[in-house]
Amino acid sequence: MALLLQSSVLTLMLLLVTSTSAVDMTSSSWRCVDQNKALNATSLDCTCSRSSAGSSFSWTNVDCTRRNFSNFAPNASLPLFIQRLDLSYNKITSLGESPFQHWNPLKELILSNNGMVSIIDNPFSGLELLTHLDLSYNKLTVLPSDLLINNTRIISVNFNFNNLHTLPPEIFSTANKLNSISLSHNIGIGKYISESPYALTEALKNGLKHLELNHVNLSRFPTNFFNDASVLSELYISDNLFTKVPDLFIGALQVLNLSGCDIERLTAGNFITLSSLKELYLDRLINLTVVQEGAFEGLRSLRTLSMENCVQLQSFHKLAFGPKEYEVKHLKQLSLIQSGLQVLSPDLRRVLKEVESVQLHGNPWHCDCNLAWLLDLNLTLHERKKLRCFSPPHLRAARIFSLTSDQLECVRPVPRVKSGLVVAMAVLLGVVCMVAAIGVLDFIRRHRWRSARRVGRYRPIEVQLEANRAEYECEDKELSPLGVTQTSASP
Repeated sequence: MALLLQSSVLTLMLLLVTSTSAVDMTSSSWRCVDQNKALNATSLDCTCSRSSAGSSFSWTNVDCTRRNFSNFAPNASLPLFIQRLDLSYNKITSLGESPFQHWNPLKELILSNNGMVSIIDNPFSGLELLTHLDLSYNKLTVLPSDLLINNTRIISVNFNFNNLHTLPPEIFSTANKLNSISLSHNIGIGKYISESPYALTEALKNGLKHLELNHVNLSRFPTNFFNDASVLSELYISDNLFTKVPDLFIGALQVLNLSGCDIERLTAGNFITLSSLKELYLDRLINLTVVQEGAFEGLRSLRTLSMENCVQLQSFHKLAFGPKEYEVKHLKQLSLIQSGLQVLSPDLRRVLKEVESVQLHGNPWHCDCNLAWLLDLNLTLHERKKLRCFSPPHLRAARIFSLTSDQLECVRPVPRVKSGLVVAMAVLLGVVCMVAAIGVLDFIRRHRWRSARRVGRYRPIEVQLEANRAEYECEDKELSPLGVTQTSASP
């Protein structure tokens, strides 16, 4: 009797699946409402669609977004053979025990944007085929340690944009096929990871390939954090508190995002251990001022380098990619948009001429002979139009590619003496003038004194003049010669 009943149930399920497939053949989507009404199921106004058109048996995708649901009943009126169930943008604030246990074939479950604050017991038990779980954009503060204990086939979990402050050490212990973990924008979890990294190191040891830790207030990785990250290929750690590039010994890493961190300079050997890296994103490093020699040395597989909106970047060393024999050979895309560069060394020409896409607009370029080599680059027409001069004044806002090499001339600057040197020279000149003046005054004083002594050596000569007797014979008796009054002769 039991076997007969079981057979009847299976027959009914096949009829339901067949009827669903018949609907699929005439319409790409339909309202999957009251299809299990005979079983007194709770009616849900959702939309169903096929996941594999043209097949006699197809899985069903169910869209229950924005239906204002506050809970999900285990006897909901949905097809049994669901592959993907989307319950995002509802009001499911908590999950109880096993609400999805009747949908064993379910592979992808989306519960994002529900304002969820708690998860009780083990809500995903029975979902042995579940591969993707999305709990992002909720208000979760803790996760139960047995959250994934029965989901041994889970591949990807997304906990982005919650309020998580801790991570149970054993939460991923049974998820041996887990490839991707996303914990971005859980601001309080960064400090916890720095001190208690066990949950993530176990996941890395089990073969994690994709790790997102953007904007979690992470300032450092614990020692040996990446020791077992033998297959980690994508690491996103943007908008954190790193002041320098962290030590990353990850031989398989292909994508690294360090955008928005507090890094001030890129120094030699920062990425030398990442020989497999293909994409490097260093956008929005607003404190970055200099890219030193050898900063990108060793990146022999690099395809994309993005350094957009590094507004204080003023120096990009001519050997930033290393010596000639170690240059980046496969670079295809380079973006330095909206940074603070005024000039690039002509020695970078040998690297940039091989790059398929170079974007340099939005920088305060100083257009002179040192920038004339840019005219040799094979830039797109769009980029040529947007690339403009910032200085000198007579070329401001001019399109660089509309200028000739004669216009990009270098004016020899007038030597400028430092103000401190000017002051020192002025003081020295003043001292010299003062000494000279004192010397002149002393010379004059001494000369006058010596002249005075020379005059004092001789006595004055008294000369007595006697009137010439011939003068007495002058006819004019009244005149006295030489102004002497004539006296009468003595008898």
